[in-house]
Amino acid sequence: MENERSSSRGLSWPDQFQPLKPLIEDQWRTTDDIYLIRQLSGGKSGAQVYLADVTSENFTGQAILKLEMGVDPEWIEKSEANRHRQAYEAEPGYSHRHLPQVVQSTHDEERVAILSTVAARGLEFALPWSEANHSQQVEVLKKLASSLLEDWNAKARMAHGLIAPQFLLRSWLAHRLDKHRGRLHETSEVLCGIPSLERSFVIEGRWLPNPLAFCLDNPEAHSGNRIRAIEGHVHGDLHGQNVLVSQTGSSKNHYYMIDLAFFEQRQYLFFDHTYFAVSQLLARRGNVSDSRWLSIADEMCPFEHLKRNPDVLSDDVGLTNMLKSLRSEVVSWVDRHHAHRLSYMEAQFQLSQVAASLNFANKRIKPELRRLAFIHAATVLRDYIELHNVDWPKYGPQISETATSPICEQVTSDKGSNTPSEPIQNEFPSLSDGPSIAVMEFENLSGQDNQRFFVQGLSDEVITELSSVDWLMVISRGSSFNYKSGVDDPKKVGRELGVHYVVEGTVLKIEERIRVSVKLVDTATGKQLWADRFDRRVVDLLELQQEIATIITARIETQLKRTERESASKKIGDVTQWESLQRAMWHFYQRTEEDSQKAREILSLLTDHGSTMSGAFAASAILEARQIAMGRAKNVGDTLQIALRNAQRSVELDENNSLARLSLSRVYSLQGKYDQAVFEATASIDLNPSSSVGHLNLGAVLIYGGRAQEAILPLEKSIRLSPKGPMLNLKRVIKAFILYFLNDSFKAEQLLLPVASSRYLSPFSYLFLAAVHVKDDRPDDARSALQEALRLRPDFSKDWFRKYWRAFVPEYRDKLVGDLERAGLPKTAGSASGQ
Repeated sequence: MENERSSSRGLSWPDQFQPLKPLIEDQWRTTDDIYLIRQLSGGKSGAQVYLADVTSENFTGQAILKLEMGVDPEWIEKSEANRHRQAYEAEPGYSHRHLPQVVQSTHDEERVAILSTVAARGLEFALPWSEANHSQQVEVLKKLASSLLEDWNAKARMAHGLIAPQFLLRSWLAHRLDKHRGRLHETSEVLCGIPSLERSFVIEGRWLPNPLAFCLDNPEAHSGNRIRAIEGHVHGDLHGQNVLVSQTGSSKNHYYMIDLAFFEQRQYLFFDHTYFAVSQLLARRGNVSDSRWLSIADEMCPFEHLKRNPDVLSDDVGLTNMLKSLRSEVVSWVDRHHAHRLSYMEAQFQLSQVAASLNFANKRIKPELRRLAFIHAATVLRDYIELHNVDWPKYGPQISETATSPICEQVTSDKGSNTPSEPIQNEFPSLSDGPSIAVMEFENLSGQDNQRFFVQGLSDEVITELSSVDWLMVISRGSSFNYKSGVDDPKKVGRELGVHYVVEGTVLKIEERIRVSVKLVDTATGKQLWADRFDRRVVDLLELQQEIATIITARIETQLKRTERESASKKIGDVTQWESLQRAMWHFYQRTEEDSQKAREILSLLTDHGSTMSGAFAASAILEARQIAMGRAKNVGDTLQIALRNAQRSVELDENNSLARLSLSRVYSLQGKYDQAVFEATASIDLNPSSSVGHLNLGAVLIYGGRAQEAILPLEKSIRLSPKGPMLNLKRVIKAFILYFLNDSFKAEQLLLPVASSRYLSPFSYLFLAAVHVKDDRPDDARSALQEALRLRPDFSKDWFRKYWRAFVPEYRDKLVGDLERAGLPKTAGSASGQ
């Protein structure tokens, strides 16, 4: 009887998501059980995707239910809904035919559930991609390839000017590329045995270019090699697991999406197509030999004169023909729309294959798959180089055999090639000009061998996260893991590795809880600069590693910035450019007019005398932007032009500098270019995901553009990443400002009251308190708060807002000024009343 009842309820609910069931029943107001009819995929990052039958107040019928674990479930829930909303707004026709629409969602502290519609009439009319036969897959792939261009990108447009191929690759790969470290370097050096900047290598008797070296190459060295690119919408993570195939054969849509993993506007085209193709190659041929993998790549080459006499096996022919059909649809679209730019479009398609392959070479997947993806990127890049006569060396070292050592199973962040396995005994490296850090392997206090991999993995994850801090040099695990936390003296480690700072840690697991203790040590003095402890309940070890590593990195970055500024401010005698920049930032954070002028003078010495420090130009732009936002600029137009010029120069010098992209986002927001501001703010976070300042900036530009609901999440994440940093009060004021527009007066007031004593922020705290009190119909409190704000800043007036906050979205600015006028805000500075 029990078996019958269980069967009638469909699949059993997954154990790790049991705590979500009562939340779903309560918040979605379901009137019957949710029946899990069939599992569609394992999803990304541990997500489980089901076809479900739901009966609730807001939705009844078949739907897609996605259950996911996350470091920030609330952010996952909101961002998923936002991605779908943006897609429907951008291309409603395509979205209604192929994309699901989010109808319900909920989360607890660790899990998220998202319910979305089925684009087809019901999933009985569709089947997962993996269950479709070959002819169905070929037909669907043709429809998918063409509709991604004709419908999804119906409004695609040419990008401005001619673009270097390296620029396209960096745009697609973003933070995955790094000049010194990262998982792509590990793929090249550890999995392939090729130094990351070695320009070419040899495999199976043929030369291939190193795609990582090409991406990091100076595009000016090949100035004649430019293309005219086209840009539009990108799905970003299009693979077989999220595609459903029409069974009936009569459907004009032919395919439906389970979810929309990513959505990006104004990205270069063809990445979706090539990502899908590479994912299929790796999924179906991820265990073949090098020679067979190269034969498949040769068979895929569309240029007969570049083919190397491929000798593919019969069971490879179906796969290659299917993927060729995808390419033929792209060529057909190009022929119809851009026939006179065929060579440009072909070049862009080739480069997108390189980028998609490197994307997989950077993922946390099996080492052998990463290695094959890297080789595939090289084979396509070789065709590009030969087709476009790029001057590139055609010799290099032999690639290593397929790597299978345990080290390859771990996520590392090796900085250089051929790292010695033993510490240098005779000669120690000198300290770098900028800050450098080493992470010693954390100590396993549990004494259990089965915890060793978690402890090593956490140490690795901290290295990986720190490697995304673009101003910090991080020593490779191959060197730093020769030293053990709790055993080796940090001063000795600093001397032998040539680093300024060392991270030590311990991990203790007791039943279902884990305690991680971490400290940051100055290797010159042995002084402990920062320490913290993290207690967590174990649910998903990989997610836990990521969460703790991200928070550790954010706290370390905040502390290191403060330490570097303090050290530079006290140094006597000659200083390096890095120390000059830190000295300027020390004055920047004092926030007085005198210190701001001193910071400006130091930065001018760097920017006006041929410096190529991207960070100096970015800091200068941020300083001028702050002068406008705080109402201190004498001439807003001139100050804004200086800020724009410096921000643009900063990005020109290093487009992968997160501070550069942040500075440009701030300037764009002050120009009223809200979409560009959000784009650059997001790019800044992509480059440095653990940056508390980056998330703070995203929240600020979102509220500046009138998107209060979206702004709250990055603000909260910024506070979580650095809850005790020097910018905490500013975060509280901005969050209160956002809550004011979200009509949450109580929380806004609670945030503003403790900041009222802040010398720098008091005027704005009282100003916003006045607006909050007006909203709460507390006129006496509103007048009192405004009078205190005017005492501190007599220049506050309606004209002040018109002058300094003129780019603030009008709807929000008028709302704020209207409430302040009701509290007594004068029209001009010094006038007696608001009349």
